Amino acid sequence: MQCSQCHTENRVSAKFCKQCGTVITIQSTASTLTTASLDTIDFLEGLVGLDDLKKELTELHSILEGMKHHNSGGRYPCNAIIIGPSGTAKTLISNLIADLFLNSGMITKHKPVTIDGEDLDRMTDDTKLTKLFTDAKGGMLFVDNAQKLVDSEGNANLSFSRFINKMDAYKDDPIVLMAGLPFGLREFAKSAKNKNITGRFQKIFFISDYSCSQYATIAEKELTKQGFLISSEASEQINKRFRYLYKELKKADSIINAVNGYLAINEARSIIGSYFTRRGNDKMILPEDIKGQVEEKKDLQEIMADLDAIIGMTELKKEIKSLYTQLNQITEMEKKGVEVDKPANHFLITGNPGTGKTTVARLLGKIFEGLGLLDAGHVIEVDRSKLVAGYVGQTAPLVNQACDSAMGGILFIDEAYSLKQNDSDSFGQECIDALLKRMEDDRGKFMIIAAGYKGPIEKFLASNDGFKSRFTKSFHLEDYNPDELAAIFESLASKQQYIIPQGTKERIVGFFKDRCARKTKDFANGREARNLLGMARKNISNRVKTLEPSKLTKEDRLTLMPEDIPGTTSDKMVSVDEALKELNELVGLQLVKDNITRIANSLKAQKLKGTPKVLERHFVFQGNPGTGKTTVARILGDVFKAIGMLPTNKLIEVDRSQLVAEYSGQTAPLVNKQCDNAMGGILFIDEAYSLKQGRLDTFGQEAIDTLLKRMEDDRGKFIVITAGYKEEMNEFLKTNTGFKGRFTDYIDFEDYSPDEMYKIFCNMCINENVVFAKEFEEALRNRLQHIYSQRTDSFANARMVRQLYDKTTENKDNRVIIMDTTEDEQRREIFIMQPEDLDMTVTG
Repeated sequence: MQCSQCHTENRVSAKFCKQCGTVITIQSTASTLTTASLDTIDFLEGLVGLDDLKKELTELHSILEGMKHHNSGGRYPCNAIIIGPSGTAKTLISNLIADLFLNSGMITKHKPVTIDGEDLDRMTDDTKLTKLFTDAKGGMLFVDNAQKLVDSEGNANLSFSRFINKMDAYKDDPIVLMAGLPFGLREFAKSAKNKNITGRFQKIFFISDYSCSQYATIAEKELTKQGFLISSEASEQINKRFRYLYKELKKADSIINAVNGYLAINEARSIIGSYFTRRGNDKMILPEDIKGQVEEKKDLQEIMADLDAIIGMTELKKEIKSLYTQLNQITEMEKKGVEVDKPANHFLITGNPGTGKTTVARLLGKIFEGLGLLDAGHVIEVDRSKLVAGYVGQTAPLVNQACDSAMGGILFIDEAYSLKQNDSDSFGQECIDALLKRMEDDRGKFMIIAAGYKGPIEKFLASNDGFKSRFTKSFHLEDYNPDELAAIFESLASKQQYIIPQGTKERIVGFFKDRCARKTKDFANGREARNLLGMARKNISNRVKTLEPSKLTKEDRLTLMPEDIPGTTSDKMVSVDEALKELNELVGLQLVKDNITRIANSLKAQKLKGTPKVLERHFVFQGNPGTGKTTVARILGDVFKAIGMLPTNKLIEVDRSQLVAEYSGQTAPLVNKQCDNAMGGILFIDEAYSLKQGRLDTFGQEAIDTLLKRMEDDRGKFIVITAGYKEEMNEFLKTNTGFKGRFTDYIDFEDYSPDEMYKIFCNMCINENVVFAKEFEEALRNRLQHIYSQRTDSFANARMVRQLYDKTTENKDNRVIIMDTTEDEQRREIFIMQPEDLDMTVTG
């Protein structure tokens, strides 16, 4: 704030110039007045947003003016707390309140005594505290950053209590005004246990973040104050710009530093900078002056067209269209001045994974935004881990933070039934209570969508009546059928410009018919189509690399042939010899190959003699990472299926996180779920030694006990393969004799030698048509030899080779791109690795 006499820059809240002492009237920098004596209420009305606060202060103004007019004498107590995010004009409003009291004669001192909350928190000397109140007597005492007087749970610090005692001693003189950020201060103000403190404050104001439109309005006001005109097209572009910025701000990884008024002012200054950069001279802001990304707003017809374009969801589309019609009618009636009760805007979406629950949530956000019921329509995705803390009192702040981010949009709670996991889950109950309060306090300002499996959701809501009553609309998404999955696959493929002949389409439908027929709990719905496309892309790449590169056309590379689609259970039968051939084509692993071949021959002999036994074989794979343990497990599945010992060759990969829960009684269901998924195939447990992490790990022991029971109860129905470092696996099995006795085969995976790593590297190059320049081979061999000689017990083997290849490729690509040469030469060089490309940072 600039002094009119000496032009010294002062703080926005300054009443007197720090240089010459001249009285400074409220004026305008970011949101400052340009008129020396502007009426306080008129100025207040000119502020953007703050409707509730404006109403309160206007009423206060009337009371104070009435008391002044009737010369009633006495003081009108109005201690207040203003709580709001950064950049919401809290300090400016504090100055306005001070002006109201000064102009009405309720206080006589023009300049409030100001202290920061942090300084007040450190003020342990009662003499200093007394002086603070004495200096402010007859005026106002303003405490800035009041959130520093409470902890994150909303508990008042000892210094706050001392401050309240001093307020009691001075009996509303001075008037006390506090302002601070919501973190902890909001919980403090709303907690019933703090009424003995908050009761001293006649007014507690809560200020919200600005909405998209309010951001745009503030920016345009600033431009106008600077003497600029704004074209209608530029105004529209400014709104689009803030639509983008608003949604970016809500992201957990947002890199935008300024918020609210600060962001709006910064953007206005950027626009002014763009105006002068293009050498404008008419003071007219044009669309090209608004730099940076924007977000276009679709109209409702486009949004409903997007809904129709979604594959499947026939019943749900009808429901959403019905809801759209209902809400649209309400909106039209409100435009005509007819008040209508709006339906609750909180929903349930149930369905299995991959059925499109998040997609539906985003569509609902766009529809509600288009109807004007939500300001932005963005979706904030959370689950229990982001809402429920591990310590008393820390959950409510997490919930409030999530709800703040969802303001103007949707809070999407995945697996909502996990919020409260049993009757003794007090943290979960705290989460639900905090959500219910925000749903009540901020009705219409945001939407909550609870999602998850249908059964658990219904059971959860049945035990939480208060929560259940807030959700009046429920959508259920059925699993996709084979035709719908095929259509999803074709849609994904077409976006990547793949060509799908009729024969391939039939193969795709056949694949999904088979997949749906063998559907287990791991069935991923729409993700099945994405997974199949990934497999098909890999297959087409392998197929075309065998063809003459010079004769390959773009169409050849993008046409999906029937053989690129993996076979189904009915038409794909890998023979034992084919499976073993794939095993023998792997680099190295000779001991592994010998073991697997011997097992296969033994099983083939049993079948030949007509005396096949129930397959009661379980395996321990021991070795460092990257030695092909998962690949060999998959080949084992092919072998056992080919012999007829297992009905499928599916491989279910899990680790401790998918088998051991964090709460009593939840581990056994997790283990049983994974065993169910592996029925007819293989359950592959990586880092199995981590299942039990010490003598006191009761949850880990529960996982082992449950797994042992399933291995006994379902003998021959599935195979368990445990994998991990050799030493750790040995120690683990020594301490679990019952577990150890269930395993029939122990297979060691040795580290790859430098020559074997060289072959792996070469295979990667062959797959990408990359060749070596002169001297690269020797450099590579020396590099691998060095890495091998420095390896530790956790040597990553093939994973290290992959990392070395990726880093070297990155170096090669960078070198070629910056070459000062022709494009044809770059095309040739992009497939050649030079010695200088070899990465020297990767270790074992």
